[in-house]
Amino acid sequence: MTTDEKAVQKYSAEWVRQQAIANGATWLPNHDCACCGVYVGYVISGEQVFYRSACGCGWSPQQPSSFREIAEWLAMQSADEIRDRIMERLR
Repeated sequence: MTTDEKAVQKYSAEWVRQQAIANGATWLPNHDCACCGVYVGYVISGEQVFYRSACGCGWSPQQPSSFREIAEWLAMQSADEIRDRIMERLR
């Protein structure tokens, strides 16, 4: 099994969902806006996930998303250390 395959297995959609439930999480920041510095990211409401792309200098509605989308985003990262730092921001 390659390193990428191991990462996909460890950081699966089900694993992300379990982490969110265990932490009572409602938010996972993705990145901050380059203009205003406000974070955009994933809003977690029980089993539902939305991507909030609105920041402090713009507005857009939340888009339906999923734990699978979060897992795919994590899988794109270059190292487990980066994935773990992202998941530390789950709150």
